[in-house]
Amino acid sequence: MVRKRIRAAVEIRVLPFVGRLSDQNRQLEEEFMAKYLILIYEPEQVWENASEEQWQAAMVEHERFTQQVPEQGGKILGGEALQPTSTATTVRGDMVTDGPFVETKEALGAYYVVEARDLDHAIALAKLCPAGTGGVELRPIMEVDG
Repeated sequence: MVRKRIRAAVEIRVLPFVGRLSDQNRQLEEEFMAKYLILIYEPEQVWENASEEQWQAAMVEHERFTQQVPEQGGKILGGEALQPTSTATTVRGDMVTDGPFVETKEALGAYYVVEARDLDHAIALAKLCPAGTGGVELRPIMEVDG
């Protein structure tokens, strides 16, 4: 609760100075940026027989994305590509099974954790994220004060 009140106060203080933030206000704005998870979904079969050129083109797109995020005022906190769903292990209570829990046309193949000013900013960043023939899902990360 206190954090939300502080965040609201900071937003009121920072917003009037958009474009000409002092170093102190810029630091406060960065301190209170929200975290979002960009989940990248694509059909796995696209990558099963991908050529070296296709892999390289994808890496160039992701490198470009990692450059665009800070240029747009966001920050990448992390991200990884995932092994295929055939390597997954599903745990439900005491039951452990090989493979994913459900069959899907598209699978979660990678993710990025980003900081953005707000949902609109996060959406703008997510639109830049390469997803080949798939798409991305954007989810806010829950802050748990502990």
